[in-house]
Amino acid sequence: MSQDIQAVTQLIQTYFDGLHEGDTQKLGTVFHELCNVYSINEEGGVRIVPRAQWLELVASRPSPKSRGLARAGRIVSLDLTGPEMAFVKVELSIHPRYYTDCLTMLRSKDGDWRVVSKTFRMDVKE
Repeated sequence: MSQDIQAVTQLIQTYFDGLHEGDTQKLGTVFHELCNVYSINEEGGVRIVPRAQWLELVASRPSPKSRGLARAGRIVSLDLTGPEMAFVKVELSIHPRYYTDCLTMLRSKDGDWRVVSKTFRMDVKE
């Protein structure tokens, strides 16, 4: 079990690094190819963005690292539901945006953990 917690924690650190660096190759190793990203749109409806489209959005914006921003991210909670499922809540910032992400992860038969669903909310603070 502790090996699973370590593996999940390492994958989340790769997620933080990939976001900070704007490195979509790193992020691609974190997210399963069938993953979707969920949030609420401006009209209050559910917005669903497929992994490939989300990676394009990340690639199209200046990375926090290139903007001179400090890398900021922390694991709020990690629930290892079983040997093949985990739920991780994280907080991170890309100033002036502050995010809370809920990441559902599955471990495939090859033993690799991947995020299969990301749901997030954002606050803007100046």
